[in-house]
Amino acid sequence: MRRVEARGRYYTAGRLRSTASRIFQFGIGASYCTSDPSRDLKHALTKAPKSNPRPALTDPDDVGDLMRRIEVYDAKNGRLVRYALKLIALTMVRPGELRLAEWTEFDEKNRVWLIPAEKMKMRDDHEVPLSRQALAILAELRP
Repeated sequence: MRRVEARGRYYTAGRLRSTASRIFQFGIGASYCTSDPSRDLKHALTKAPKSNPRPALTDPDDVGDLMRRIEVYDAKNGRLVRYALKLIALTMVRPGELRLAEWTEFDEKNRVWLIPAEKMKMRDDHEVPLSRQALAILAELRP
């Protein structure tokens, strides 16, 4: 655990201690051992620092401002980037899922985007409903 802790993996070190404790608890219950030495390590390990929450837009006015800024975004490949940012905002997919999207995944008739399991982080098929606005963007991108 100290080697893991020395690499700055404080949360992992704590989980290792917790797993060891469960093993010793089983051992005590099964009469393989009489105590849990990992219990005493609980306060000896370095605690993971408190994580800072990532900023998020929670005010509707701020979201509207962001969408207006995306609308006027102008840079190299600005049109494509603008469409991608809008689609991410409308579908809440990860950027990589959008980047790897294929036309065969979009069912415009049923207004759904079926992302196959192999493209998803959790390895499950994922259905993304498509709004009117998302379908309009896809129609502009298709050519």
